[in-house]
This record gives sequence, structure tokens and C-alpha cells, in this order.
Amino acid sequence: MDTQKKTDIPLNHLSHQRQHLISSWGFTCTCPFCSDTPTKRETSDRRRDNIEGILQGVRHPENITRDRVHRAVASLGEIVREEGLAAQFGDLLFLIADACLGAGDYKLAREIGEEALKVQRRYAGVDNERSYQVVRLLDILDELEGEGGDDAKVEVEEWGNVLGTLP
Repeated sequence: MDTQKKTDIPLNHLSHQRQHLISSWGFTCTCPFCSDTPTKRETSDRRRDNIEGILQGVRHPENITRDRVHRAVASLGEIVREEGLAAQFGDLLFLIADACLGAGDYKLAREIGEEALKVQRRYAGVDNERSYQVVRLLDILDELEGEGGDDAKVEVEEWGNVLGTLP
């Protein structure tokens, strides 16, 4: 997942559109998602829509509190387990850490960022771009925390969200 490029594609599969596109190619998909009942596919789509809703909720600086972020991470963790998306959990944590950075909560950004890095290294590898992206976020935090205080907060705003994942 390239989080540096913004996209309007939702995280869910858009079941009907996906099935129509695949069938127009003369292909019958037998993956677990497509093979599920319509009810299970709809449930999966709702869960994936919930992921997007959770992420949208933490993109607003006023929503960046330790309690809200921890609830968001717990909710994402539950959805990730239900959907079998463990390999994507690091990407989701990265987005939350980036939101915390943008809101100026460096301690929370570091906490979530360090967890994101553990997950990314486990699933994407140590030398993968997705892991490097989290390392860059942690490096930025090191730099900002070294400067400290309000000056560091202003610099984040001047950088215009260095990582490019916030609106």
C-alpha cells in the first residue's frame, strides 16, 4: 500500500462492481472472498468500510487523544483479525501514527509508529519500502523531539505533512 499517494478507492472490494468486472473478462474467481455467500461479502464490505471510517476519524487533530487512538487501534485490530488482513495492519498503524504526528502528539505518534514498524518488519520485511516509510516517520519524530516544544509543532505544519497521508 503506497500511503504517499492519495486515492479515492475505498478499502472494501465493492462486491458487485468487482464481480461485474471479473465476469466481463470471462474469468470466474474462486478466492475465499468471491466464493463466500452474498451476506458474508456484505459483512466483509461493511467491516472494510469501518476501517475507512476509523481512519477518517483520527485524521482530525481534535480527535487525537490517547484514549481515542487506542480505541481506534483496538477496533482496527479486531477488524484485521476478522478479515485476515494482518499483513496490512502495519500500514493502518502507520496512518494513525502519521495523524498523531500531524496533530503534534509526538509521544503517541512514536508509540503507534514503533508498533507499526514491528508489524511492517514481520510481514513486509526489514528492507521493504513500507518498513522504511515507518522508519522515516520515526526519524522525523527524533528530529522534532530534539527541537522540542512549539517550534517543532510549527515545523510540522511548515513541512505540510511530510509523509503526505493527511488531508
